[in-house]
Amino acid sequence: MRVLLYALSQVDSVYHNPGEVVIYPKEFAFHMNVQEKNVHRTLASAVKKVSEKELKILQQDLKVPIFEYIRYEKIDGEAQVSLKFSKDIEVYLFNLSANYTRIYIADLCRLNTVVQIRMYLLLKKHEFNLAFKRTVDVIFTLEELKALLNINGTYKLWSDFKKGVISPVIDKINNVTNLEVEFCSFSNSRKVSGVHFKLKKVLGKSIRKPRLQKRPHCFSGSQLEFDWAKNNLGLLQKYHLEILDLGPERKIDSEEIKKCIRYAKITNNLESKKLYEELLQHGKPLKESVYADS
Repeated sequence: MRVLLYALSQVDSVYHNPGEVVIYPKEFAFHMNVQEKNVHRTLASAVKKVSEKELKILQQDLKVPIFEYIRYEKIDGEAQVSLKFSKDIEVYLFNLSANYTRIYIADLCRLNTVVQIRMYLLLKKHEFNLAFKRTVDVIFTLEELKALLNINGTYKLWSDFKKGVISPVIDKINNVTNLEVEFCSFSNSRKVSGVHFKLKKVLGKSIRKPRLQKRPHCFSGSQLEFDWAKNNLGLLQKYHLEILDLGPERKIDSEEIKKCIRYAKITNNLESKKLYEELLQHGKPLKESVYADS
């Protein structure tokens, strides 16, 4: 799931299929909260599993391949994942002007299980309605929700389903993402038949500013300087994504932007340097990760 979503974050769904997408282990480990020492084994295993997966089109009772190809390989001694989305799902991922959901990698990396990620995506797609309302109602029957979470045939009793899935998943989403969710069950002939989720607008959510490392005593261009700049850039990037996730009216301090540009120069992170320079010059938001949901 993380590999699939990270691959989707590398493309912009308002444009056409970009062709081959490349995922580098170090970048994946950094953005998806995976330890670098385990990332190669994690990616190799994930590629094998996800290559066998298909996309189920519920409206057409159809299954189609997600990727034209996906492979873990080494080129000139450097490992990478190369993939291309299949033409069968282009209509659901590219050239979209509506019916898609924007999410942040910063949220995804804090979620630990597939069920947590699926529940987050199911609720996140309704968040845009909070621009017009204080709360948004999202309702599923038990059968529908279990099917969407891919846990059919389990948790026969509502009490077990609530204790084992719904309560801990919603607690996790409330604690680590920008969503605030409440839920309750509803019944049909005294038997619980569905779950009613209520999304609430987050007001004044507190975000703790990270404590940056002081520059070590070292020469310019040294490994110590590189590690220091990379660490501080990562801390500020996650912090800035959390700020922007609270709403487009949120602003990022210009001095912090200048720091990030300096860190990006030291680490030769050209993409981050460009994004922060655009933010400083035009006030445009940082590049968003996009998950397309048709």
